[in-house]
Amino acid sequence: MLVSEIAAMVLKGSTELGTTLINAYAKRAVETNPEKLKLLKSNITPHIDSTFLKCSVIKTLLNPHRPANFLSIYATQRFHISDEKLDHYGLVDYIKESESNIILTGTGGSGKSMFTRYLWLSLFIDGAGRIPLFIEMRNINGISMDSIFAYIHYSISQGQASLTEKDYREHLHKGDFTIILDGFDELLQEKKDSIQNQIIQLTENYPKTRIIVTSRPDTGFSSWPSFEVASVSPLERNDVMELIEKSEFDDESKSLFLKRLRGTNLFQRHHSFLTNPLLASMMLLTFSHNFDIPDRMHLFYQQAFDALYQRHDSYKAGGFKRQFKTKLSEDVFKRTISYFCLITYYEEVFTFTRDEAIEALKKAINLAEAKADAPDLLDDLNGCVCFLIVDGLQYIFSHRSFQEYFAASCMAHVSSDKFESLISKFSKRPNDQVITLLADMNPEALRRLYILPVSDRFSDKIQLSSRIKSVSLFHEYTKMVFCISPPKIVPRTRGTGQLKSAVRASITLIGDGEFYDFVRLVEHLYRKGRSPVLSIRRTRAE
Repeated sequence: MLVSEIAAMVLKGSTELGTTLINAYAKRAVETNPEKLKLLKSNITPHIDSTFLKCSVIKTLLNPHRPANFLSIYATQRFHISDEKLDHYGLVDYIKESESNIILTGTGGSGKSMFTRYLWLSLFIDGAGRIPLFIEMRNINGISMDSIFAYIHYSISQGQASLTEKDYREHLHKGDFTIILDGFDELLQEKKDSIQNQIIQLTENYPKTRIIVTSRPDTGFSSWPSFEVASVSPLERNDVMELIEKSEFDDESKSLFLKRLRGTNLFQRHHSFLTNPLLASMMLLTFSHNFDIPDRMHLFYQQAFDALYQRHDSYKAGGFKRQFKTKLSEDVFKRTISYFCLITYYEEVFTFTRDEAIEALKKAINLAEAKADAPDLLDDLNGCVCFLIVDGLQYIFSHRSFQEYFAASCMAHVSSDKFESLISKFSKRPNDQVITLLADMNPEALRRLYILPVSDRFSDKIQLSSRIKSVSLFHEYTKMVFCISPPKIVPRTRGTGQLKSAVRASITLIGDGEFYDFVRLVEHLYRKGRSPVLSIRRTRAE
């Protein structure tokens, strides 16, 4: 794509050729040191070239076999920052003009990484004198490097690029870079605290350098000095329609789906799905195979994967079907994937070399007692169902939410081994949806294998109403079902301005680490931000 074409698409109202990255930097560099531009161009051009390709061309869940022009499918996004509501144009301008660093938060599939691509292209055209660097943080998990300072330098210098540490430090000191760190939430749990401290230290050592971090929400971000927190806002109805219209997908399915969006209450009924770009795209995919869209999240994911499994290459002329190399039945295929996702999610592995993916698949095949060769299964996951896609030299999930769905499915239906220890570990990841999906799929297993045993251990720390001493005693004497459910709210009493809530058990939050994880899990099963509560559903046990 020509730079002039990009300029017209990323600069609101632009009709003329924008200033390219090198030209933008040149004006500033020549004023201070004419030789600096020559040095910079020779050192990081390969990094800029590879980033340009990554940001301007993309494969999507809806059309995974053919790269799409990124800007032709990019649709309106909305954000909230400092009490301001901005669209993607406005947030780019805010970032260029602000003296603060930015943390951009959003749930899985909300479009954080899509925006960072758009941001990099916008800064490529007009970076306000700064050079944009696009750094994917997940890749630091697979290398023996724990320094974010060194990792950024390493990322710039890969391939034919070379930048001495002295020049690297000088550019940071002068504020020549806007550094986009995409995917803080994809770091290994044991690395997060250290990397967080290093990012903060980087901003203190080089205050003129601008840093943009993306992540799923985390309450800890409020303590990062010099960072403002921006959040991705839900899509509006017109935004969803634009997203669907721009998507590269079967025109007939798009037309029928848009007709439903315009003429029915589809948007209101499935608001939680359609306000998320990934889920909206997945809904179009499932709609093309099954006009009945489920209301429950796990059934939605199930249908989305079924659509991927059944449609592989069916859109091609003549109805060509790519042949699976493995001869597994569909149920064994899914069971094997479930083990693969649980293993990799447990180990916090989100990207793989081919050898690493094959090793993990061998473990999954063994646990699932499937008859298949791991290399063939990897090729099927990539070529037939597009569950794993190739990104450079690595394999990544078409989206991490599929890994979370199948990890939950494995625990809900396939394996109950080490259930409590798995939940305890996963409760430390409150912004992921494994436990939420598990509770939706098999709430009885969660209650029986985790909630009740753990609540018994912590009965002295769980305060019920004055009439009930502990959850375990309540369960023992009343023979009623103990379960997790949101607090029941009755309408506001006219004139009082107060909400009355149903009887519920409050958990007293104390410093015990294991109990804290239990509380975090319970809080996560409700809506984020509310006080952690346990409520009793007054239903007689069988």
